[in-house]
Amino acid sequence: MKRIFFSTLSAVCFCTAATAADIAGLTQADRGFLEAEAAKLSATGLDAKPLYNKAREGIAKGVSGDALRKAVSRERELYSEAARIVGATPAGSKNEIAQSVVIAVKRGAKSGDIESAVKQHRQNPAVLISVVDMLGDFARLGITGEKAVRAATDTMTRKAVSPTTGPADNRADVNRAIMQREIQQNLPALRPTDTARPPAEPHNPTGTQGGVIDHKH
Repeated sequence: MKRIFFSTLSAVCFCTAATAADIAGLTQADRGFLEAEAAKLSATGLDAKPLYNKAREGIAKGVSGDALRKAVSRERELYSEAARIVGATPAGSKNEIAQSVVIAVKRGAKSGDIESAVKQHRQNPAVLISVVDMLGDFARLGITGEKAVRAATDTMTRKAVSPTTGPADNRADVNRAIMQREIQQNLPALRPTDTARPPAEPHNPTGTQGGVIDHKH
């Protein structure tokens, strides 16, 4: 009986914790609007928490009611599109994957690239999130398309199965390795630097060997 009671209480707390009524500073009209947008997002199978967070962000910044509504609507559209792209996933992972998709899109990643990644890694959420996250990194560098998907996939799948992967082998290291590979593939080889010359001397301003020329023979 206690277990049922606490489970029911937890469910009630979960449902009532994330509501527009808990956000101070919202007008009654804005509360109704936020709840309607939250219902639309929930219908896609995603948690509406990002919308409440967006509303709190707007309140903290002191934006107008109109600007707040536009921001919430835009966030709902992004997450709804992410839900469409993600589709069916292993239980408990859809919200996390959708969040990574939205972040990557905000950073410039193309929906088509993300859809390609989802098709390849739908059943492996951890790898998929890493690949999508890296697509966002690539997009910031102007790298998109199948080339980006292939590079992110190759790197993250290899990292996932590598027995030598350790804490020090983090994503920053992976990004540097990929960026270096992109440079090597797309830029001409660097010319060797000129051989350093000896410093010039007062009587030998060119720095050439031989010093002062001896005119005596």
